[in-house]
Amino acid sequence: MKSSISSYAILVSVIACFIINFSFDRFQKTKDVIKYDIVTYYEYLPLIFIYDDIRAEKHYGTEETKDCVIWTVPTPEGKSVIKMTMGLSILYSPFFFLAHLIAQTFGYPADGYSQPYTTLLLLSTIFYLLLGMYYMKKILQHYLFSDSTIAITILFLGIGTNILCYASQSAPMPHVYLFCLIAIFFYYTTQWNHTPTIKNSLLIGLTSGLISLIRPSDIIIVLLFALYGVTGLKDLRSRAAFLRKNFFMIVLIIFSAFLVWLPQFIYWKIATGHFIYYSYNNERFYFTQPRIIEGLFSFRKGWLLYTPMMLFAFAGLFLLKDELKKIQTGIWLFILLNIYITFSWWCWWYGGAFGMRSMIDSYAIMALPLASTVNYFRNKKRLVRILFFSSAIFFVVLNIFQTYQYEKEFSDMMGSTENFISRSLEKQLINPSTMSLQHKSMPAKLFLAGIVYMNLHLYILPF
Repeated sequence: MKSSISSYAILVSVIACFIINFSFDRFQKTKDVIKYDIVTYYEYLPLIFIYDDIRAEKHYGTEETKDCVIWTVPTPEGKSVIKMTMGLSILYSPFFFLAHLIAQTFGYPADGYSQPYTTLLLLSTIFYLLLGMYYMKKILQHYLFSDSTIAITILFLGIGTNILCYASQSAPMPHVYLFCLIAIFFYYTTQWNHTPTIKNSLLIGLTSGLISLIRPSDIIIVLLFALYGVTGLKDLRSRAAFLRKNFFMIVLIIFSAFLVWLPQFIYWKIATGHFIYYSYNNERFYFTQPRIIEGLFSFRKGWLLYTPMMLFAFAGLFLLKDELKKIQTGIWLFILLNIYITFSWWCWWYGGAFGMRSMIDSYAIMALPLASTVNYFRNKKRLVRILFFSSAIFFVVLNIFQTYQYEKEFSDMMGSTENFISRSLEKQLINPSTMSLQHKSMPAKLFLAGIVYMNLHLYILPF
């Protein structure tokens, strides 16, 4: 069977991740994989399956456990509890068990932190990227986009947004995994609304359960299921009737989602004495003070500043037509609520990261308006097409360049400013000795383009 262009586009995105990993020696730098938030997403696995210490009562950091990194937060009763929920550990687990077998077989330390474990964690991110892109492709095919439009959309997302960074050098953070789960969830949502079978119901329930178990605020993805086919108030009654007609399937969805959460409830009961426990202590949302403008446009992690490709996705929200109009309401509501909730968190910039990492979760949904924009410009006159694709290609190159910047720490992880970024770019443009040998051949025009882009942003969006 002849492979489609879109399949090659997925392959290019995956190869790009491997190239970045090998370029920055990610597979050899075992200490750079399980760190920061990943520690608390991952530590369920070694604590339960290696150290038999679900309450985290043992002392770590001794000679036998010198490489183990265990972070917990104290409860008011003086107990220890893992801060993050266990959803990501569930997705890590097949790769963890394979790594444990490899470590025991080939003489590596079977401690949960040696090279087999870190290598398999990095590979797990690429696997879930591949799976997510496969389902994203199926979603786009369902809405009758041409294979070439799908291929372009996949490339724009795969190497033109910060998903590239988080599938490679910043793996295995949760965002690529959530991208994958949301792609699967939405694909089976489209199938369920045509054929509400037990299989489709189970898959919707399991994926929605995992999505919310990794990032509880992402539970708003169920709006796409609840409002499927609703284009206005008049459709709400028929939608409610359809859901009532399939009441058993709705119960099955809720029950399967509950089963995903059940191990978490049991863990909280064992660790804290309560079936439900809020482990973030004083961290919370400030819903009356969302930082939406800063979150979208500021030099401190502004989503559309560091990932301008998504401007085209926003434009596509106004270009949805035909079958896509049936899900337009759900998409709009999901995106707006996601932005509001994301930038209402106390740490709205989400710490050390390239761009706004928390928005990657939604890219499988944003692929639909992005593909609509691609379709729109492909049917325009030649000059308009050239301008659009030139801009998109520049955004791709800029994304790759900024990914390099982030790795080499030219971009301040916690809070960049326009002056800092300009100095970083000028430093690389004027003094090539600051660059490693493999990057000295990059054309000076690229760096100049980056400076021009930053300065245009400074004058056009002065906030």
